[in-house]
Amino acid sequence: MNDALGVGTASAVVDQIFNWKDSIWAGGGTLASYDGMEAEGTFGRLRTALKTCTDFTGVTYTGKYTAHLETEKIPRIGDESLAFRITIPVKGPNGRSDLRNEQYICVRVGQVITEFTMLDVNHSAHFPLDLVRKQVDRLAGAQRG
Repeated sequence: MNDALGVGTASAVVDQIFNWKDSIWAGGGTLASYDGMEAEGTFGRLRTALKTCTDFTGVTYTGKYTAHLETEKIPRIGDESLAFRITIPVKGPNGRSDLRNEQYICVRVGQVITEFTMLDVNHSAHFPLDLVRKQVDRLAGAQRG
């Protein structure tokens, strides 16, 4: 996902892990700061890619997989925001078939793009929008300050 956000071209990147009280699956957050107008361009490329990408393939230690990508609607947050979900069939313990389910919420605030992720298996967990709004408000305040 970091490739899609272009964090390789960001001038600074910070990652954070969120451990949830009632879940064994972690969530996460990434802040990527860009120079000039790079954040707008990067976000635009991600938005364009989400219009055409619905499936992709990859390889992990368990073998080749095909992932499905689907956009989700969220309220407008920050200067620009979008959300999508990636589901990946995986082989669970004892050969059981499971579905890895990842939600991504991406928000641009000025020259910073922040990404919030939520992981679950066989369920579709959602990153709490209250927390996204709170973090984005802090980010906007820090850029004004």
